[in-house]
Amino acid sequence: MKRVSVFGSGQIADGDPDYIEAQTMGRLLAEAGYAVTSGGYYGAMEAALRGAKEAGGSTRGITMTIFDPRPANPFVDEEDKVVDFFIRLEKLIHDSDAYVVMRGGIGTMVELSLTWSLLQTNCISPRPLVVVGGDWAAMFEAFRRHAIVRERDWRHVQFVQTPAEALGIINRHFAAPSR
Repeated sequence: MKRVSVFGSGQIADGDPDYIEAQTMGRLLAEAGYAVTSGGYYGAMEAALRGAKEAGGSTRGITMTIFDPRPANPFVDEEDKVVDFFIRLEKLIHDSDAYVVMRGGIGTMVELSLTWSLLQTNCISPRPLVVVGGDWAAMFEAFRRHAIVRERDWRHVQFVQTPAEALGIINRHFAAPSR
């Protein structure tokens, strides 16, 4: 079973439009047969796992034992407790076959940037990195104008507006012949 990591803000609450969007993303992924992984805590992490779990999917949360001893959210089937943030990032990235980035903040930007960098440097094999929502696209358009990024490196990140579009990109990637 292919595994998709969903990154997003831990600051949103149930009922918030961003929570609902992440929950929809998790549901769509599970309905399509993907296992869903997140940071295992609250906000978009909880929402994605909740959507997957409610759709009968498999969920995994990567949590920390020392720096953030909070319990995992109730939608985690398999909890993988690690020592620190860096190991957590490594597991979220290396243990997944695709990535979806929802609206978020500094932590989400770290996850997105590190994943993109690992793809760009061929430290991980090519796989989908899909960013959902207009906020990210607008920010990256400014980044594109001012940063020094080779044009070919933009191919590693795809921007969409909806969870359904993100799922479409992931499905097309895995339906393609082996690379």
